[in-house]
Amino acid sequence: MGFSGSIADGLTAGAMSCAVQAVQLLGDGDLLFVGVMEMVVAILVSFTARVMNSVNGHIFCYSAISSSGVVLILPGFLVLQGSLELASKNYITGSTKIVYAIVYSLILGFSLTLGSDLAFLAQPGFRAQRDAMADDITSNVALLGQFAPFNTTILSPLNGTFIITQGINPELPIPKYHYIMQGCYRDPGWNTLFQPIPWYWLFLLAPLFILCLCCLNGQGLRGWRVWVMVLIGCCSFASNKVGNMYIFDSGDIVSALGATVVGILVSIYGHWSPGDALPSMMPGILVLLPVIITFHFDDFENEYSNTH
Repeated sequence: MGFSGSIADGLTAGAMSCAVQAVQLLGDGDLLFVGVMEMVVAILVSFTARVMNSVNGHIFCYSAISSSGVVLILPGFLVLQGSLELASKNYITGSTKIVYAIVYSLILGFSLTLGSDLAFLAQPGFRAQRDAMADDITSNVALLGQFAPFNTTILSPLNGTFIITQGINPELPIPKYHYIMQGCYRDPGWNTLFQPIPWYWLFLLAPLFILCLCCLNGQGLRGWRVWVMVLIGCCSFASNKVGNMYIFDSGDIVSALGATVVGILVSIYGHWSPGDALPSMMPGILVLLPVIITFHFDDFENEYSNTH
């Protein structure tokens, strides 16, 4: 839903997320075991996503499956808690949590990249396909001849060798290789399961996902507070979607816009309701963090891949 995946991508990522949660339950509070196993599971998630992406015409999207598969172990709550502590001038504890979250995110991003590289090592044909495609779409064509005008343009004829370089629009798909530089390739002739989820399904899936986030963080279903949390989370998600329509390649700015919406709504809610309004903002912030952190995951993976 948040990574432009298809229904098949969502089902695959859901199964992998269940495996991640099973590891956390098996750890039962053992931070060392959970920390190591989360990295191992992230490698396995990325490995499986790359294998599924590389077979059968790239009908599965690697970025959507790998990002969605590990979204539940992103340090979202830790970033939120550290930010609030910094805002309340608890600099030591707040900065410690922020630094830990950044390092954890970098290690998690490296684990995803490592899993992808292990898939290429296990099946060299996958790497050969990508190399052949890269050589083809970046190849130059050399033509020997003369360039002369055929109309009234006054131009001296040019003689020599003309080198033509193919230009690539990162937003346009390359049907020959079932590939697109930004996003997931979707062939119009594929089954509905492998097509992007229609936008109107977000009216059902977004509240359902935010409700699951509320339950995952310990909020009960009884009472009206959970529905306020869902409403604030939906407003946050909607502002993020609208921001992405007008602000391109700036996930941090778009997420800041969503966080501003959450802060305004929570302030209004806390002013007119009894009790603490802080828990009501958590789903609205957590729904933003996967997008921005995964945005930096992609940058880290591209830099790592370019250097190897």
